[in-house]
Amino acid sequence: MLTLPKSLKIYATTMPCDMRKQADGLLGTVNTVLGRPAARHELYLFWSRRKNLIKVLYLDPTGVCVFAKRINQGAFEVSFGQTPGQASVTLDAATLGSIVAATHSMNAKPRKRLASLAH
Repeated sequence: MLTLPKSLKIYATTMPCDMRKQADGLLGTVNTVLGRPAARHELYLFWSRRKNLIKVLYLDPTGVCVFAKRINQGAFEVSFGQTPGQASVTLDAATLGSIVAATHSMNAKPRKRLASLAH
C-alpha cells in the first residue's frame, strides 16, 4: 500500500504523455503543462495513451526520481473530472494510491495482442 503525507501536492496531466520520456523530458512536460518548474516534494503523474502505463515524477533534495508501473490487463482509471482545456488536475494521496494499485482495472478485459511472428 502506498502511504503519502497529506501535505504532499500531487498533480496529474489530463492528456496522455509520450512514455518514452525519462526524467528530463518529464521535467520539461511539467514546465509546459503547469507553466512553472517542478518543485521539490511534489508528485507529477503522467499516463500513456493506452492507459496501461503510468509514471510518477518526484524531486527530492538529491535528485529526480521516476517511478513507473505497467499493467498487463485492463487500464488504469485516469479519468479526472477536469474542465475543458484544463491541462492538469490536483489529486489527493488516496486517489493516487487507488490509481497505482490499479484497483479499477481488475474487472477489465485483457487487451488483444498480436501473436508472435516467430514460432
